[in-house]
Amino acid sequence: MNNMQVYSKYVISVSLIFVLSIFTIFSISEVQAAENIFVNAKSFENTIIIEFENGEGNTSNIKTIRMWLSSDNSFTSFKSEPGWGGGKYSDGQLLVFTATNPLKPGESVKFGVITDKKASGINWKILDQNENQIDTGNTLPQEISQASPIIEEDAKMIEEIKETAASLYGTKKFIPEKLRVDSNVRLVGNGFNSEQLLQFYLDNISLKSIKTDKQGNFIATLHIPDTVNPGTSEFIIKNEFGDLQSTSINISESKNRFLRQASEFEITDIPREIRMEDTLSISGNGPPLTTIILSINNEQDVLEKVRVIDINPNGKWSFEEIVTTDEILGAKTYLLKNGLNYILREIEFKSDKLLSFSTAATR
Repeated sequence: MNNMQVYSKYVISVSLIFVLSIFTIFSISEVQAAENIFVNAKSFENTIIIEFENGEGNTSNIKTIRMWLSSDNSFTSFKSEPGWGGGKYSDGQLLVFTATNPLKPGESVKFGVITDKKASGINWKILDQNENQIDTGNTLPQEISQASPIIEEDAKMIEEIKETAASLYGTKKFIPEKLRVDSNVRLVGNGFNSEQLLQFYLDNISLKSIKTDKQGNFIATLHIPDTVNPGTSEFIIKNEFGDLQSTSINISESKNRFLRQASEFEITDIPREIRMEDTLSISGNGPPLTTIILSINNEQDVLEKVRVIDINPNGKWSFEEIVTTDEILGAKTYLLKNGLNYILREIEFKSDKLLSFSTAATR
């Protein structure tokens, strides 16, 4: 009996040791699999320099770094090292930096940012080339003052951010402010870098390239394609270094959404005679949003009147005019021109109620 108890205790002990060994092995494996990302940040007033280091023993390369603030704060501008393109999103609350050449283990990169208000911390997420998360966290910047010892490169970056951030990411204005599908819009930019090549994108659609003048300003006419869906889109300005500025814009439906297709210029209703104090009415169809020039000549072929008639968005047009008692009686020629097309009609002006039919010519 005693031997049986000793044997049972031995089996239980061996089992516990085996389980603990497995747990220890898995724990060590998990620790070894974790990537070491070292992050430190320094702040001076609203300016922050944040550095990311890819640990030497890591196996992943860093391709993308995302930074965001609390909901009551936003980034006003930023500066990245060469080889890193950056952009603002979500009304300035999110920064996304992407490397041309991924950051290898043992390498580091610095970014300079300016916030709207003093930041209590910066949230960050690091991704590899396949958009897999390597690490994420929150870093509290270490506050420094002018009296604090600042290494030369940090001091230089702080000054560069203050001096160039506004010009790197200047202001822009759309004219008109309401944007529509399948329409032209004028974009006026001020305060960008001098003589800098800029590329404009709407989501992933390339719209145009332009070079700023010596003052960093530009004026460009852009066309919003008819393939764009109404709603919210990202308008992006990107320079030749990969730096970009992103803004969410709202695009309305095309103003021409209800337009008829270009139709034949024609008259659908016109009287052959008219009498005094009646209303002369002429109507027809034509290419939407174009113009008709109406010329009225008397029997002696003397020009009496010229009228302008607009064709509405539905391709309809009409002309009305009261015939006064001082009108010259007789046949009058009505010549209606729309572009290269014209229609010629005669209307008999009479003082009695007898009908009189006229000749007509159309080309």
